[in-house]
Amino acid sequence: MRYATDLDWAEKISGLMNKMLAYNSADYTNATVLPESNTPPPTPGRDIPNSTLVVYPDNIIGNTTGSVNLRTGPSTSDSIITTLSANTNITVLGYQNGWYKVSVNGTVGWISANYVNVNNLLQVQNIQSGGKLNIRSTPGGTIIGNLDNGTYLRAVLDSTNNYVKDSTGLWYQVYVPSSNTMAWVGIGSENYIAEIGRN
Repeated sequence: MRYATDLDWAEKISGLMNKMLAYNSADYTNATVLPESNTPPPTPGRDIPNSTLVVYPDNIIGNTTGSVNLRTGPSTSDSIITTLSANTNITVLGYQNGWYKVSVNGTVGWISANYVNVNNLLQVQNIQSGGKLNIRSTPGGTIIGNLDNGTYLRAVLDSTNNYVKDSTGLWYQVYVPSSNTMAWVGIGSENYIAEIGRN
């Protein structure tokens, strides 16, 4: 049915209303009455998906890509702590639902991921179930440990904040998890290393 552009709109609405039946208690003789509940309704909250904070390794760094608000939580409903200018240096602590948890000069808050460039975060990916990615002392060298699929790694950067790779470009230099020991991981045939959050 059309509305304001229909010349017969009022007549059609009147016809529909005439077809509506008046209340008749007999129609509800066999109706089931729902039991009362003492459970209070849920407390209204922010309409955001429930997700868990993904904690990153220590010393993951980045910068803001534009003017952005630093907030008390991962939502535009949370209070603004301050507004950061573009190219502000940050330490990236973790990620949740499109937001980075960051530290800026000792102040911890949240920034939309749309305004963050992460400089030195890698992640192990595409490892088959039960498999591991070897971490080596040199590219293709001695195995000094192994990594599960999904493991986050702090990459070694050069003086211009680019990833340190070997001459083939197939090996990344990284820090062994929970240490300052440097080692190497290979991309391999299945692209085992992903660069995270880098624009």
